[in-house]
Amino acid sequence: MIRSREISVSLIIHSLSQLESLYGHAKVMTIINNADNLLYLGGQDVETARYIGIKANEPTYSILNMSLPKAWLFTRGRMPREVEKYDLKEHDKYKELDKIA
Repeated sequence: MIRSREISVSLIIHSLSQLESLYGHAKVMTIINNADNLLYLGGQDVETARYIGIKANEPTYSILNMSLPKAWLFTRGRMPREVEKYDLKEHDKYKELDKIA
């Protein structure tokens, strides 16, 4: 239904269990399967690490021990890749955030 309406979805997760507690396993899989992008930021949930490891073709321990500045990016039609997280503090306008709050 999402793609038929030309809506693109990007999912950013730490733990699949957070989603499953809200929606249940079947709906979580539907959400994930409809996302064109999935960005895994890392975490300690073994089930999530196992799922990401299978998708990335990496062992679970490698996913669980991923360094903090790294993330896994899955984009429909592309091979999974480990990427560097963006450091917001490096953005030119970061210092202006203090003025907003």
